[in-house]
Amino acid sequence: MPRGVVKSVRYRASGKSDEELAREVGFHLRTARRLVGFSQTKLAQLAGVSRSTVINAESGKHVMSIVALLRCYEAMGIGFKPYFLDEPEPDADASQTVNE
Repeated sequence: MPRGVVKSVRYRASGKSDEELAREVGFHLRTARRLVGFSQTKLAQLAGVSRSTVINAESGKHVMSIVALLRCYEAMGIGFKPYFLDEPEPDADASQTVNE
């Protein structure tokens, strides 16, 4: 990957429809793939997904699972961290349920 081109990708979903999010995610996936010089086939092979999954995700026709999306960005050497992963780890005491 050319140095400094794409270091990470982040998304915020508030106020966007599912279709808008799918198109946005697809656009960024396609842009990143092209910047690193991967074909759809190469990305699919390295990420362990089908080529049709990549094609449909890039076009916004398919909502790729978070696991598949993470694998794609990892295969391209690009950091991807959805905002929900920014949440701090729950406190061990706070996660216990009191059944009294």
